[in-house]
Amino acid sequence: MSFAAFLELPDVRERFRSEFPIPERRIEREILAPPVSGRQALVDAAFNCLLRLYVRRLNRGAVPCPRSAGYPLWTSFDALGALWGSETVEVVGKKGRRTLTEWRQIDRLAQRASQIVVEAIGLYRAYLRTGKLTDELVAHMVRLAHLESFHRGGGGTIGDFNDVSREDVEDLRQLISVARANKHLFKATGVCLPNPSFGLASIMVGGARADILVDGTLVEVTAATGSEADPDLVRRLVGYYVLSRIGGIDGLGRAGPVEVAKLERLMEPRIARLGVYFARFGHMEVWDVDEIVDHERFFEFVKWFCNKAKEVNPGRGYSSFLVVLEADLRRRRRLYRRQKAKMSATGPQGSDSGRGL
Repeated sequence: MSFAAFLELPDVRERFRSEFPIPERRIEREILAPPVSGRQALVDAAFNCLLRLYVRRLNRGAVPCPRSAGYPLWTSFDALGALWGSETVEVVGKKGRRTLTEWRQIDRLAQRASQIVVEAIGLYRAYLRTGKLTDELVAHMVRLAHLESFHRGGGGTIGDFNDVSREDVEDLRQLISVARANKHLFKATGVCLPNPSFGLASIMVGGARADILVDGTLVEVTAATGSEADPDLVRRLVGYYVLSRIGGIDGLGRAGPVEVAKLERLMEPRIARLGVYFARFGHMEVWDVDEIVDHERFFEFVKWFCNKAKEVNPGRGYSSFLVVLEADLRRRRRLYRRQKAKMSATGPQGSDSGRGL
């Protein structure tokens, strides 16, 4: 179960709403990037990918952590692993829907997805070196959005990788132009992590990764046209904050299996603010964590949260559950090493390539 699906469970959704009231905010600004494409959910996911690349390049010298942490395409690796493990996949494209049930069909689809990820890594490396945003790179962000949406939606349905329109590319280009004009929102003075994850706590709820961590601000990105902050979007950020207090932040210090199992204390907070970047407005709305989280009640909530995570993984005691988490983490690392080997064999090389991973 993905973290998004976990947060949508009725009792989880209600508990978050009661524990974390979100102060209402409305954006009093004109829209700077009106929609061009009619596929807003897809463009939203694709721009999330594209912005992570931009922010990573903008802050190349600001990441004091192992190079594998803060890698902007980690979510694509997670999604690729989910696709390889699928038994049934429904592909949706311009020619309609088709259902894949045979392992050979799914294997071919997963191989194509793997090829797209490897190509995207090569294009990303070139972008790190040159700063030139090519149409090919932008189009690959749409293809990765098909893959990542499959994973975040809990699997089952995936968009056709060939389904990329000129309107999608144009929409993404104007969104990134707005982001460049507001680059001060993403310029870090210390830490910048695209796609941060939260150790064993992330794996505990399906491999959760946030969008961007800039210094002490955890940022969620939306390309919606509405001018009001969605409280559920902010509560998702609160969910990531909860995970960071349980498992830490990969690259910045994380809890070990025994610490997560016993849950006698929480990790020190590394996130002080929660931000939603409204991409079409070029605006970041920020909440202090202290505005939302009641720290006196927080530890009790975290215990409930962990028990709920165990409940959605039936048949596992907590000790064996952590063994499964560690095994899953090793599997993800093996997948990363295989993809990196393919990338080294096929992707363009350059002086910045080591820093890109």
